[in-house]
Amino acid sequence: TYDVRSAVSDSQMLFGRENLKEDLKRSIPGGVTVIYGPSRIGKTSLMNWIRNDYAVSRGNVMTILFGGEGGLGKERDYQVNFVDPRRPVPYENDEEMTEYLLVQTIVQSFRKMHRRIRKPSVNMLSQEMEKRLIRILSDETSDLGDRYWEMNEILAEAQIELWLMLDEFQQVVERWKPEITSRFVEICKMLSSQDPGGLTRIKLIVCGSDDLLRHMVLKDHSVWRSAFPVRIAVEPLEEKPFGEMIQKDRGIAGANVFYSDSAKAALYNYTGGAALYGKEICNAVLEDIRSRPERYRRRNVLYVSDIARAAQRLLNRQTSELDTKAREGVREIYDAVTKNLDYETDMQYLWFMAKWLSENPARNGFPEEIFYQRPLRHG
Repeated sequence: TYDVRSAVSDSQMLFGRENLKEDLKRSIPGGVTVIYGPSRIGKTSLMNWIRNDYAVSRGNVMTILFGGEGGLGKERDYQVNFVDPRRPVPYENDEEMTEYLLVQTIVQSFRKMHRRIRKPSVNMLSQEMEKRLIRILSDETSDLGDRYWEMNEILAEAQIELWLMLDEFQQVVERWKPEITSRFVEICKMLSSQDPGGLTRIKLIVCGSDDLLRHMVLKDHSVWRSAFPVRIAVEPLEEKPFGEMIQKDRGIAGANVFYSDSAKAALYNYTGGAALYGKEICNAVLEDIRSRPERYRRRNVLYVSDIARAAQRLLNRQTSELDTKAREGVREIYDAVTKNLDYETDMQYLWFMAKWLSENPARNGFPEEIFYQRPLRHG
């Protein structure tokens, strides 16, 4: 079966993301990069590629990951204080929250959360350098900018780069409203400086959806846009790599199951190119093959009708059945896309457009000029 519970960790299974990989190779050296997009679209798969493949290939890169999958924090890092669980995460205090994200992530990785840190494959920090780094960062009597400069000098001495990676960052955006003058924004600007004598050894990579996506796309004066000048948008797959992903996924290796071109096209149309939703429909097909083998006797090719029946079965499942580990059913596309839309504005426009499209099936798209012809009404 296809894995729909976790992001792709094998770069060979990361289909259709070559352009994004090149974008990341250009943006990461700039200091601060934000990766954003809708839920379940493949952002964490790109974070896995950065950590497992790109950073490793560089040889001199040390990565620290918070908010990651596989026991590396996920949302919990931003919900339960990883320094002292008895205390809340300090969202109400800009200075403390900046320390939490930009200092304690590094310090705690060296002290006790060793799985969060992946050391370079070539150059290494000596134990003495690690102790110096921890001692410098832990000195809260010193300005945070000065501490980052000293850390940069230690990394330069060891010929190492440190990439701090914060996944699931929408959890922070939902809870923290920093001032534009906060130290977090200032440090991000320092890291993004193009000065060759700047903080060239420290990189910040942030990834998230939902509220982070909203700020990157809709909020012109967002503090987060000021903090994250280089933005990488992750969108659904194009049709060709989507079809390759469906047919070549290791989850069906040896299954002797093939998808007709029309079946792959139907999958793409049903899901809009969202890989996980395509995999969920395919799992429903595979489940049907196991439970009703007589329906597929004497053939190993799947057709549009097979995809349509599977999609309909997913749509007909009860909500309680979708609330399992494999709950990324087709119905959740709606929830994932709309959960952060404002009811009084965004949702009203969405419902109006949906109603118009339903009443005008012969039209190819929704004409925006309708909004200028008459006011939008509730109901």
